[in-house]
Amino acid sequence: PIDLSCISNPLIDRLCDKMSAAEVADMDDPKDKLCSRLFMRKIERLLAQPGNALFQCEHCRVIFSSAQREWMVCPSSRLFVDVFGRAVSRHTPDASWDLKKFLLSLRTTHDLPWQSVYWRLWSQLTTLSCARCGKFFAGNQLDRCMFHTQQPVFSRADNVGLHACCGAPCVRFGAFDDSVDGHTNNGCSAR
Repeated sequence: PIDLSCISNPLIDRLCDKMSAAEVADMDDPKDKLCSRLFMRKIERLLAQPGNALFQCEHCRVIFSSAQREWMVCPSSRLFVDVFGRAVSRHTPDASWDLKKFLLSLRTTHDLPWQSVYWRLWSQLTTLSCARCGKFFAGNQLDRCMFHTQQPVFSRADNVGLHACCGAPCVRFGAFDDSVDGHTNNGCSAR
């Protein structure tokens, strides 16, 4: 048997270049001498890619990437008008949040192996669009396409109405689709 714990960092880099994350996950490494080191390197490379810097919102505590900040809506931040005249409610990075502490808490507090940490970060950083509504979402929210089961009800001359399914307020004409006070109402049911 070969002791895999003595493999040098340059060799780990070369193996990381040659193997996909799925191939690393499929490796037979019962003592976890190599897989964890490869996934740690994969995490470093994933976070080093352009647009993949991670932040936590100081208002709603959601984790987001620099690329996702452009399309994500923060339900707790203040509404402002951008240079194109659009009403925007964006996440604001928390200056006190530390990515290294976050990763270590996933490892220690949640007792996740580096493989699970990698896939959790990968799903957070992967942006998809809903085939039904066309909205962008992070891959870790794949099962959370929120919608209302019934159409809103408006009185004849009022811009604000209520969804018949849950009573949530909505506006007929607003800065965001289906928003009140500039914050989106994502729905009461998930598909």
